[in-house]
Amino acid sequence: MSINKVIFSDNLNLSESFELKVKDKTKNSKKNPVLKYFQGHQICVTTGEWIKKERTIDSVQDKYYEHIETLDGVKIHHCDEKLSDHKGHGSAKFKKT
Repeated sequence: MSINKVIFSDNLNLSESFELKVKDKTKNSKKNPVLKYFQGHQICVTTGEWIKKERTIDSVQDKYYEHIETLDGVKIHHCDEKLSDHKGHGSAKFKKT
């Protein structure tokens, strides 16, 4: 009598993230919230690897903060400046004047 075994194996990676958007009805901020906050894990667009990211976009306090690092703590990007000075990034870099 022979016994055949079939073994299946897989890895499960859990990630978590938190996103917050604050809208101000008096400023009609339905399209553009006055505060956007993200903290958690994301897949990097350029490398396809998991990263840790924290980003705050606060139009009331004119603040832009972003910190991105690998899962083992190597800093990829850090930016802490006024939101009004943060121009020419993301979709804004494609706009023609």
